[in-house]
Amino acid sequence: MARGSFPRRAAWTAVFTVLGVELKRLLRDRRALASAILLPALLYPVLFQAHSYFARLSHEDTEAALVRVLVDLRTADPELATAVVQSLESEIPIQVVPVGRADLAAITTELAQLAEAVRAHD
Repeated sequence: MARGSFPRRAAWTAVFTVLGVELKRLLRDRRALASAILLPALLYPVLFQAHSYFARLSHEDTEAALVRVLVDLRTADPELATAVVQSLESEIPIQVVPVGRADLAAITTELAQLAEAVRAHD
């Protein structure tokens, strides 16, 4: 017999004995059975669905509150450009997304069209 194997076997025997006694008590008491098995089985899926719903709702609210800022830092000195980007990144709801020249040209065209539409409306 290996050294220390007897206490380990005795511990497992005690665990299974207690488990058996508790399961027998649980099966005898209908209210305990319902509260231990049936209620969690019914409530946990509802709670998980509610959590998913509220997480999606929160994400949609965050997306709706998203503010896009266009800052052209091509002509700024590198230190100032870095400081501006770091300052914007430190703000919680702001996500800095670098864009290329083609993206800037398209955005500039859209802004010019919006400005013309506003002038025409006034």
